[in-house]
Amino acid sequence: EARLLERGKTSGRSDDNMESIKKRFLTFQNDTMPVVEYFRHQGLVHSFDGARPIDDVWADTQAAIGLMEEGLTDPQSAIIPVPPKSALPRKKKPVVFFVLGGPGAGKGTQCAKIVEEFGYV
Repeated sequence: EARLLERGKTSGRSDDNMESIKKRFLTFQNDTMPVVEYFRHQGLVHSFDGARPIDDVWADTQAAIGLMEEGLTDPQSAIIPVPPKSALPRKKKPVVFFVLGGPGAGKGTQCAKIVEEFGYV
């Protein structure tokens, strides 16, 4: 909350205030998480803690995209450790993937890096 309120001082976003932040977080929990769980049960979700340093989150993001681009899936939805590639089922390369997180989770930062390194738009 504190980071978002501080960001609101310079972002120009009128919704970076305490009331809006709480509403955005509730919307994320109520509307987004059921969709995430649906895809998690299909083995299509790679999740990791986005509250860590940006470089640590980026390393996990790179690993997840690497698995997707190789057409591999990890049935446990874990990034590390990953079973040997020969033990993983082959899947089609992704056409669309989503970066999700609550308000202020760093989605914009990670998406900019994804565009720069992998060319996804």
